[in-house]
Amino acid sequence: MNPSIEPFSIYTFSPKGLVQRADDVAVERPLEVRIKHFEKGEWRSDPLVLTMRSPGQDRAMIMGYLKAEDIISSVDDVWNQKYLSVGSDDQGTLDRIEVQLKKHIPLDRDRLGRHFISNSSCGMCGKERMENLNPSPYLLSAESLRIKATQLGRLPQLLNSTQKGFQRSGGMHAVAFFDNQGHILSHAEDVGRHNALDKLIGQRMLDYTAPFSTVGLLLSGRASYELIQKSLMVGVPMVVSIGAPSSLAIELSNENNQTLVGFLKEKSMNIYSGKERLLF
Repeated sequence: MNPSIEPFSIYTFSPKGLVQRADDVAVERPLEVRIKHFEKGEWRSDPLVLTMRSPGQDRAMIMGYLKAEDIISSVDDVWNQKYLSVGSDDQGTLDRIEVQLKKHIPLDRDRLGRHFISNSSCGMCGKERMENLNPSPYLLSAESLRIKATQLGRLPQLLNSTQKGFQRSGGMHAVAFFDNQGHILSHAEDVGRHNALDKLIGQRMLDYTAPFSTVGLLLSGRASYELIQKSLMVGVPMVVSIGAPSSLAIELSNENNQTLVGFLKEKSMNIYSGKERLLF
């Protein structure tokens, strides 16, 4: 059973008339993440984020979130994760998870500058000041990933074949990592774009696979600032989007020597930065 899909009874109106039928819908549920850390000689448990997500891959999503926010460097910085409760509140089902950092890992909450609530469509909407948007800690080499442009053209079809949640519900975003031969290595889906990317990043961390510098990132929709920022925080040298990029996304990719491709189709694409990583 897929926890991210839920059947609903609906009515469909068409030239054939009014018909009642079952419909698969993408599930959106709140997840409260608390973080336990050692501060001033004692353990503290503080709220970190309340996010709306598709249930499933929660452990990977949290790991990816912590990495993209520069709270941890690797999974080794985390002592454990545990459910505090799985129940309901006035808003419906609510899961609570506490992540305990190892004793020597500091937590700078002032630098995070994030409000507690984050919705499923924006990974940076809670940032209080532009100064708190994390800069990339990596220098992206032009030689770290190079790929033929014709191989990129096959990626939309390959991604579509992995989008089981979207095929059933029509309401989920997908992201994937691909290699320099144009093969899909791993993928994730969620009602929130940034949640899907956190899941993808976190699962790669948990699997202890090759560095992020060896893969490109494929997005099923548009390339927004928060997705580019998350990709830079782990050192991804190339982002390819089936949709359009935003102006801020283009600026950020350019500033960090990252390749950014948008409007990807089988035989065409727009290249906004980092053309040197593409082979023609």
